[in-house]
Amino acid sequence: MTRVATEQDILSIPEIELHVHFGGNFSEETAVELARRHGVDPSDLPLEGGRYPTKYRDFPDFLRALIALDDLIRTPDDVETVAAAFARGQALRDHVLGGHRHRVGPCPEWRCAS
Repeated sequence: MTRVATEQDILSIPEIELHVHFGGNFSEETAVELARRHGVDPSDLPLEGGRYPTKYRDFPDFLRALIALDDLIRTPDDVETVAAAFARGQALRDHVLGGHRHRVGPCPEWRCAS
């Protein structure tokens, strides 16, 4: 007979990536690299002091930032750059955290101000 999973059973299951949106899911350094690659002034990126904002004025403000980042991915080489950087970051995070996902990309920083 099959037993019902306990809360501890469920909490012990590692998290996984089901899918990742490239835009907004790459580092500030990668954003600057892509901007320079395409002749975009890095000061035009949605960064504050070289970092992604921790809060946005409202949802449209967040969307403007996300679209600006999406617009940096223009070529197959850009996709490769973002995918490789993401994979390196996940591998490092997995190594540091014992093979379990505890955080997915920069999502916590993409909160809107309330």
